[in-house]
Amino acid sequence: MLASEVPFEILTKIANLLQPSELRTCTVVCKSWHDSFNEVIWREVTIETDIQLEKLCDISTAEENPYQDNGHLVRILALDQKLVMTVEKLNAIRSQFPHLQSLSIELSRNLFPRDIPAVFDVWPSLTQLHISPSRIAASDGVKEFLKFMTFFPNLRVLFCTEFSPFRTRPFNLIDIETLHDILPQLEVLRIGSVFAPLSSEDVLSLEKVVPARKLVKLRVGFLNLDSRWLCYYVHKYPNLRGFTLYNHGGMHRKSSYEEARAMFPKLSNCFPYLETLNLTGFSPTAWSHIALADLIFGFNNSIKHFSTYLRTNVEDPGIQQAVKSCMRVFPATIVSLRITSEFNFTDLEALPTALGACHHLKYLYMGAKDVSVQLDTILDNSPALKMLTLKQVNISLSPGVPEAPALHGLRLLYIDADETDTGQIDTELFSYISVRCRQLRYMSLHGAQITCSNVLSTDNLCFSMPHTNLKYLQLENISYQLPKMHSGQESRNMVIFIQKDAPLESGNSGADYLFIKSSLMPIAKSTWLQMYFDRKTQNSLVKLRVLTEGEAEIAERYSNSTELDNILCSSSSDESAVFLSPLEATTQNLLSRGFVSFIFGSVERYDFCMDSDSNVNTWEIIHNKEYALLN
Repeated sequence: MLASEVPFEILTKIANLLQPSELRTCTVVCKSWHDSFNEVIWREVTIETDIQLEKLCDISTAEENPYQDNGHLVRILALDQKLVMTVEKLNAIRSQFPHLQSLSIELSRNLFPRDIPAVFDVWPSLTQLHISPSRIAASDGVKEFLKFMTFFPNLRVLFCTEFSPFRTRPFNLIDIETLHDILPQLEVLRIGSVFAPLSSEDVLSLEKVVPARKLVKLRVGFLNLDSRWLCYYVHKYPNLRGFTLYNHGGMHRKSSYEEARAMFPKLSNCFPYLETLNLTGFSPTAWSHIALADLIFGFNNSIKHFSTYLRTNVEDPGIQQAVKSCMRVFPATIVSLRITSEFNFTDLEALPTALGACHHLKYLYMGAKDVSVQLDTILDNSPALKMLTLKQVNISLSPGVPEAPALHGLRLLYIDADETDTGQIDTELFSYISVRCRQLRYMSLHGAQITCSNVLSTDNLCFSMPHTNLKYLQLENISYQLPKMHSGQESRNMVIFIQKDAPLESGNSGADYLFIKSSLMPIAKSTWLQMYFDRKTQNSLVKLRVLTEGEAEIAERYSNSTELDNILCSSSSDESAVFLSPLEATTQNLLSRGFVSFIFGSVERYDFCMDSDSNVNTWEIIHNKEYALLN
């Protein structure tokens, strides 16, 4: 097949995978390639400087203006917020880009002259608008915003996320009704504003509100929100699929929460098609969030994705009781659940109990400070769980957990113990995971102190997961509390990684890899490392090094022989021994401090770091890829 015979659709898909320089090269291959790849090059344009903007708006220099020939291909335009726009410039942009569909712009006073209808007409091609109205007059902010919206009658997506012009005269119910009258095609609305409390007349008119049935996604950002607005949203947006309520830090009245709750029983339904609910932001009081959760869970909606971030600096028993009440049980339809809280729960079982039996739950993120959870209970209640993240929680196993539990299909596990009470995790937890979660492929541990409560006769600690075959293991800032170690004793130990099974598939003839501080190296089935203090650094950081072949042989010999018992009876007092050349005596002295054995079935790649500087991007890529597979 000739290059010119490749179908246009295939060329377009290829173009989406290439870098800009590669795209420009492809445009000179032949005419059909030029058309396909040029379309991708010009699909999205960003204007960041005044010079670029002036060149764009100057139609007199056609021979120097690339937009004259390619402007019809532009579909997405983003204008930097520091650029000052005028009606004339906006008219020029519309002329240059006749098929523009998405525009990001900062609104300024210059866009609102008295004669704007005479110099500016509607923009029919535009269906998506991202605006920041921070420069329009505060006294007339709502009025000017609504006037500007009249020129985009075909909008389907509107993002408006700036508070400042709406502080003097906040949005009221009539303003929101007017916005929907102007934009009848709106499907996605993201608005950040100050909202006026509902009047008694507003409350009486709620049942007469004309529904905006096309709107399926709503994000409301606010400083102070009368909780009764929630009842308006129920009447106005009956077909809502996704709802985000973002609190930007205002104080909320508990009285409006109680008034809203009194109105809930009068509602015949509540977002019957809602699938995604996000409650986030910061406030000393979170009554609006609690009211919405109480409303939705009270109607037993079939929520699939729920996320809550309760950030409050008031440990109010009333708030905690309300949280516990509205989250008494999560819907059985939950697929992904994210719970984050920065205040201490007096009832530590409030959130774990709310999990109930979530048989469809595949993704769980729990970052509720100092809440205690039992891993076996989570797995028992969530048989479909594939991804589990635990941050700030105290994790353990239930008393009397069975030695041969039912197998579970968990694939990804992330534990961050940095800000828990002790940071301690017993090795029996990981032995349990290895027995039960044999499909586990990705594991990341942060800030944990690994302990072993069942072994008292040795200074050696065994982290045993022999049934686990990992594609990626990340260990960041992990320390080890050996059974004989006294409180406050420095944790400097030998570490050995042992793989019992054949390695998983990898990129180097089956060889596995060890990643330490940007250094990637193949490792054997048994690899020894040494933890040590680098006293050359300002903070004496704990670091790692792979033992030389000679050191590893000595360590292997002594660790598997009775000679080690004699070595463990005495510990070297020579601090400089850590930095000596690889002599047999040095290796013995290092072993005398005790050593840690990591035993796995196999691991494709280790990422081992001791100073909170791990390869974060790698884990994010893995996490996002696995999450995409859930949907």
